[in-house]
Amino acid sequence: MRPRLNPILLWLAVCLFALAGCGSSESRVVSRVIRELRHEKPAIREEAIRRLENLRDPRAVPPLIAALGDQEDSVRWRAAEALGNFKDPRAVEPLLEAFHNDRLGITEFAAGALAKIHDPRGIEALAAALQDRRPAIREAAAFALADIADPRAYEPVLAHLRSSDPSQRRYAALALGRMKEHRAVGPLIATLKDQDQSVRGAAIWALEEIQDRRATPALIAALRDWNPDICHDAAYALGNIKDPRAVGPLLALLKHSYAPLRRSAAAALGELRDLRAVDPLGAALRDNAPDTDVGEAAARALGSFQNPAAVDRLCAALQDRDRQARFRAAKELERLRDPRTVKPLIAALKDEDDLVASSAAMALREIGDPRAVEPLIAALKGQRGWVRGFAAAALGKLRDRRAVEPLIAVLHDKHGQANSGVAQALALLQDPRAIEPLIAACKQADPLHDHDLVSALGSFRDPRVVEPLITALQNQSYLLVRQAAARALADRGREEARAANTLWNALGRRDLEVVAAAYPFFVRAGQKRALKVLREALLSKHGTDVMAADFLACGNYELEEAAREWICNHGRPVTDRDYSPGLRWGQ
Repeated sequence: MRPRLNPILLWLAVCLFALAGCGSSESRVVSRVIRELRHEKPAIREEAIRRLENLRDPRAVPPLIAALGDQEDSVRWRAAEALGNFKDPRAVEPLLEAFHNDRLGITEFAAGALAKIHDPRGIEALAAALQDRRPAIREAAAFALADIADPRAYEPVLAHLRSSDPSQRRYAALALGRMKEHRAVGPLIATLKDQDQSVRGAAIWALEEIQDRRATPALIAALRDWNPDICHDAAYALGNIKDPRAVGPLLALLKHSYAPLRRSAAAALGELRDLRAVDPLGAALRDNAPDTDVGEAAARALGSFQNPAAVDRLCAALQDRDRQARFRAAKELERLRDPRTVKPLIAALKDEDDLVASSAAMALREIGDPRAVEPLIAALKGQRGWVRGFAAAALGKLRDRRAVEPLIAVLHDKHGQANSGVAQALALLQDPRAIEPLIAACKQADPLHDHDLVSALGSFRDPRVVEPLITALQNQSYLLVRQAAARALADRGREEARAANTLWNALGRRDLEVVAAAYPFFVRAGQKRALKVLREALLSKHGTDVMAADFLACGNYELEEAAREWICNHGRPVTDRDYSPGLRWGQ
């Protein structure tokens, strides 16, 4: 009799085989990326370091150590940073060698990496380097130790604060700030009288970081410094330290003849949130000094109070005689999203100034209160296109079905902004009553804004939209419209044969505009016939950072190579935030 296989053992064997396959696949990826560290293009080598850093595979450490000797400065810097993030003790000795080797030019980066690894060998070497005869080595060691708040760094760094070299004094002040060392408050206060402006600025920053109120009187005195930049830094420091003793001097600064200092005072008062500043900041909403945004800083300061008195002052400003003051108040109320402001904002929809009324609509959009629906519908019937557009956008965000018919009624608005807002609102509402009107509007719209209508139409999961999208793709010459249609068809390619056939025909014609817009469809389809044209589309003028990042992470070697070529052509790596995690070749 043949022995029967134990089903549990069989299941375990299958699982182990699958895991081994996954491991080997990941191993191949790591090996391939490691090989790219020898690529002739520095941008590719940098990208390889970034990818190895993300993979966090310990096999990457030796190649990254070798990259410390790369001929390009930027590659050596990235390698040192990556090794610090790996925190692998194997990197300590090579990093120490790089730290002491002036010719490599990565002393600072190597020191930072050693501090991150926090291996006793590295920490001891950095502490010993505080006595090195070379200034660059001493400074790098002091900063690295300061970053990890090593108490051994305090005295050597403090000694640099008394150096005859201004750059040394500046670095020392910054390092003490990084350490947040309260023992340094006295010496840093004394440094506020340094003759060098950059040293005074560094001392102010350090005191701000330490957050010790003993510094308040000295920082108040610094508000009278002859250099406006120092006054500016002192104001911000006082705001962040939040000592009430600073309110009076900052209110005085709010009346300074130099507008940038008034802006600094407003921002600092916003951090302090002292009610004594509400009325002066309200008056500053009218400050229209050119190129300084004093009034905007005052509005933002009032908003940061999170106090009913400050909100009431902003609401009162909606009726101010100054147009800019009303606009700034409406913009800040948009940011606050406070339901108490709904009634004043509804009244502001009728403001004679388009910017104020539009900002009121957007504020109501952010608050999301149903009381605003009827007033916003009424604003759709007004004479001002900008206001109609923003009112439509607000109605879309509110998602109230009462708005569907009024929005459809103004779908053929001749004002482009209004038409765009209506289209976007109907897309958000997703009411099937809008489909046929949108199809009709796509045939008549101004090409400049037709892409909003096509995008809105494409958002509906309804078979009726496919043919109009195909028509827009084939008959329109305007790039944005064709791209919007291609993206919408790409979303339907898996369930709609007509959409898929249209996209494959575009691929066959080498229509790079369409292929670049619809590339997720082709990547998910996973057919080899698409590879050559996808590569051409990426490397054409239609390729983007996001497309390159997706190709790099999609799991197809040829598309990864195309992405590397794109990186070489543009001289910069793509970043983690650019790619779509779910986009994989053939899935």
